Amino acid sequence: MQHEPSDFLPIRTCCLRVQKAQIGEERPNLVPYVGPFDGFYAVPASVSKTCLVRFDKNRYSVDARAVGRPVEIRAYADRLECWQDGRIVGRHDRAFVRGKTIYDPLHYIPVLARKPGALRNGAPFKEWDLRQPLRRRRRRNLLPHLVPPQRSPRRLRRGTKAPTARSGPFPCPRESRQTR
Repeated sequence: MQHEPSDFLPIRTCCLRVQKAQIGEERPNLVPYVGPFDGFYAVPASVSKTCLVRFDKNRYSVDARAVGRPVEIRAYADRLECWQDGRIVGRHDRAFVRGKTIYDPLHYIPVLARKPGALRNGAPFKEWDLRQPLRRRRRRNLLPHLVPPQRSPRRLRRGTKAPTARSGPFPCPRESRQTR
């Protein structure tokens, strides 16, 4: 036996009338709508010296200026945001695999100003896809023995002689015998 959609019409309209009546009764107790729902799980965390915060057994990078100060981690279903003093200092896609370290190399740019060798050896920059000139620079830093060093001329203090093979802080024993 098949039913036609019109067979269910009276039941449906009856239910709608009941629902409208219930909403009318509950409306005075409802909270007014204030805006879109921002559902996240907030956790306080501290930033390590390596610009990383721990959340859910993973490590995420934050801006280098946030080191040593507390941040608030806001974990959404798909992303993770780190807030400090009302501004975002780190934003990453959320990782659900444990023991992973997620880097954003742009967080470490201020560190490069103090430690340029970090571009060569730093973990955040290992898998960073650099542009061609930076790739060349990284290769040059990785293989310094292939690039001839540039030497600057020696500068002498006033009143000192240029070093020779015989002079120096430890003269040869033969020289000291001859001058006596």
